[in-house]
Amino acid sequence: MLSNRFGIMARSGFHCAQPLHEACGLAETVRISVHFYNTVDEIESLVTAVGILARMS
Repeated sequence: MLSNRFGIMARSGFHCAQPLHEACGLAETVRISVHFYNTVDEIESLVTAVGILARMS
């Protein structure tokens, strides 16, 4: 939904850490990476989108 609804790219899965996920009893997770080239507006959009999605669940 982050990609389709909000245009935010994210990755899901174990992120090369499946043994850690299993040891912690975690399912797959979603990873979003930010870098120095991301703008404040982009990060604020991400926070807003995650808030909207959290309220939907």
